[in-house]
Amino acid sequence: TGINNEYQSLGYLAFSEINTKNSIASADMDGNGDDEIVIAVPPNIYIIDYIDGQFQPIWQGLSTKTSSNIIAFSGKTASQDAFIITNIEDNGEIQSSLITEMEEFTGPTSPQFFYTAPLDSVSVYLSWQHAGADHFNVYRRFENDITLIAENVQDNNFTDDNLTIGDTLFYQVTAIDNSFDPVESLPTAWEIAVPYFAPELDNIRMISQYEIKLKFDLEVDNIFSTIFSVEFGREKIYPISVNMIEQNTALILRFNDEFGEYNDYILTISGLTGKTGVPVAQGPYRFQYEEDTFPPEIITVNASNANTVNIIFSEALNEPLAENIDNYTLLLPAVDKDNEIESLVYFEADSCYVAMQFKDELKYTNQPYFLKVNNIKDLAGNVISNSGNKCHFSLTSILGLRNLKQMIVYPNPLDISESLIDKVNFINLPTDVSGRIWVYNLDGELIFENTVGPYSINDLKPYFSWECENNSGNRISSGIYFYLLRMGKDSRKGKIIIIN
Repeated sequence: TGINNEYQSLGYLAFSEINTKNSIASADMDGNGDDEIVIAVPPNIYIIDYIDGQFQPIWQGLSTKTSSNIIAFSGKTASQDAFIITNIEDNGEIQSSLITEMEEFTGPTSPQFFYTAPLDSVSVYLSWQHAGADHFNVYRRFENDITLIAENVQDNNFTDDNLTIGDTLFYQVTAIDNSFDPVESLPTAWEIAVPYFAPELDNIRMISQYEIKLKFDLEVDNIFSTIFSVEFGREKIYPISVNMIEQNTALILRFNDEFGEYNDYILTISGLTGKTGVPVAQGPYRFQYEEDTFPPEIITVNASNANTVNIIFSEALNEPLAENIDNYTLLLPAVDKDNEIESLVYFEADSCYVAMQFKDELKYTNQPYFLKVNNIKDLAGNVISNSGNKCHFSLTSILGLRNLKQMIVYPNPLDISESLIDKVNFINLPTDVSGRIWVYNLDGELIFENTVGPYSINDLKPYFSWECENNSGNRISSGIYFYLLRMGKDSRKGKIIIIN
């Protein structure tokens, strides 16, 4: 409202978690004679009404990856209900979604605070909150199949067992109350769970008077909500920092307090999980005092960005030696042979690492970068040894493989007639999740289908190879083929050219 371009605000709403493509439109969505505002701010979409002098959201849904976000919408008329058409993302696949007003639901309320967590390699624990239901139904989705796996569940929890390791599973729960019509509630949202082995603590070692190293047989996760404590004598101390190393299979715990010469130290771990959420045993774990006679070693690399690689060491270093560029020898891959180290900065705040700044950005390549470090010492004077002074790294390894964004399909095109290679490889696949691949010909016929993974970070073959054969085992003919690869919540599709 206003006069002569002088306007007054009627109110405002604030939204978080939005992307740069968003939109706003208006229509009489409920048919009451005034317009409502439709705001698409992916990953959400809202209908906003002006009620009692305030803008208020009256409905929320999902919206994703559409250039205008709202593809189409229409208000309510005498002959048709209101509708919105937008995009949604379902298990990594973008689909158009028609949103319409539904009749008032008269069944029981849905369970609340639904939670899933894998317990081990063959079981998943589910829990929820609900009061007053006669019992509950539990549904499981694997790939495109939905199964009622349990009915007449009396408690607010359920354990699904006898599962296959690495399968990506989705669960939902409904409440059953025979005093309502219908008797079954609307389902909860799907929640994901991936059963996998629980990481086991293989070794605890004191690597300096202020640090211990924990080595696990599998990747661990959730360190920021994990409580670590070490008890000795009558004291209990907590680390000031926890750093993941060795592709997330080991942890360096650093303390403010120096370890005294006690016979026994007792470590307790609470809240640590594997990569898929399987809990690590709490302990207690016992270890012994050790003098600092171990040389420093390179334990992992990570990246601040594509220009900076952080070389993480096992303990604090002599700073002048750590920042001496002459102590670092770098071998570069062929695609980045003109790159070089521009500067080195040593940090010892909550971890011990050297930030290595490169002149140019690193490049994605199958040939790794190689680094050798000489002549540096820890604070006790131990010199880095030949067994711990080398590392290989690449953008794939230091930036991580949590999804399919860095997947590479090669060779593509594949000329079988002029090459010794007779298969197409899908590399840089994520670990610890299972997946599936489908290959179609130009007519849209499914010619090949297979499972993919799960792969371990220690797997010698963390990639999938298609032998250019159909499901009957026969060699395919020359042509253009389309693939769809889905792993966990992520999916990729693309084109493959085969020449026989």
